[in-house]
Amino acid sequence: EATGASRSKVREALRRLEAEGLVSIEEFRGASVKRLGPDEVRQIYRARMALEGLAAAECATRADEQLRARLRETQAQLDEVEKVGDHDRFAQLNNAWHRMIIEGSGNPYIAQFLTHLTVPIWRLLFSTFYSTQRLVEANADHRLITAAILEGRSADAEQAMRQHISNGLAALLELETRLQA
Repeated sequence: EATGASRSKVREALRRLEAEGLVSIEEFRGASVKRLGPDEVRQIYRARMALEGLAAAECATRADEQLRARLRETQAQLDEVEKVGDHDRFAQLNNAWHRMIIEGSGNPYIAQFLTHLTVPIWRLLFSTFYSTQRLVEANADHRLITAAILEGRSADAEQAMRQHISNGLAALLELETRLQA
């Protein structure tokens, strides 16, 4: 009522949020923000490992000089931000770095599937960068992946990206364990 939206528009919006994995709708109880358990988070990350690994391999094969220059520049910015410990800026650059590699794969389906996978865990992704140790570890992974892509080593880029996503999952689960203690 406060926004002037009709009930049908609100129901439609809630159905869309449910389809994106953000909301759970229960009969006679209504809608609530969906909470992901550790098993669901693991499944999402394992799918991300496969898809982002493939994206890194494809990017290493397909990247033109313009994309390579942008990737070099973003990596240099990540290195600088790591030194000063600007966690918010690192999270922003990390997102841009991943998007650049995904777009560089030339496969719009990878981007589409990853967008769908990432929406439910978006807030979790940023929470892992509030540890200086995680920021340093993540950027070490970035340097390996960036070098492999710049040098056209697709198998190395894929393996390093899979490990990077796996490391992110481990950091997230460790953070979750500490918060529950």
